Amino acid sequence: DEIKEVRKAISGRVGGNIDDSIKRRYYGKGDEATDSILQRTKERMDPPLTPPEDKSITTLFVGGVAHEVTEGDLRAAFGEHGDLEGVRVVPEKKCAFVTFALRAGAEAAAEALHNRLAVKGFALRIAWGKPRAGGAPRGGMGAMMPPPMGVRPPGAMPPPFMPPPAAARCPRRRSG
Repeated sequence: DEIKEVRKAISGRVGGNIDDSIKRRYYGKGDEATDSILQRTKERMDPPLTPPEDKSITTLFVGGVAHEVTEGDLRAAFGEHGDLEGVRVVPEKKCAFVTFALRAGAEAAAEALHNRLAVKGFALRIAWGKPRAGGAPRGGMGAMMPPPMGVRPPGAMPPPFMPPPAAARCPRRRSG
């Protein structure tokens, strides 16, 4: 009896049936406050991933890459959207760089996988790669660096034999 009176008093103050208000809030249907909160959350969580104006950028940055996620896993996830030129995983930074052969493949992958990519149960973030600092040449995995001193590239011929200059030769020991 007392409960009915309380409900009646609350309904009069709220301006409607309290049971319906509770149900709408619980299920998130027809409740302005819930709709507003969900809309703001969606806008914050799902900003559009706009491609950079530099059309030479074909690399996507992938963040949140756990140690369990392999290069093969990323190739499988991104390879559906275009030919891959290379995939580089950087475990220390928990990220990866996926480079496509064509810009269209990168754009298709970015559109399809943005805020939807999960590999081995890990939600991964996608962003467009940035241009190289100083206008360094862009390639699949960056510019080729020369080999370290003393290391020949595969297939290279050894340098011709040249005797050291006379001043650098060791003096002969005389027996005596």
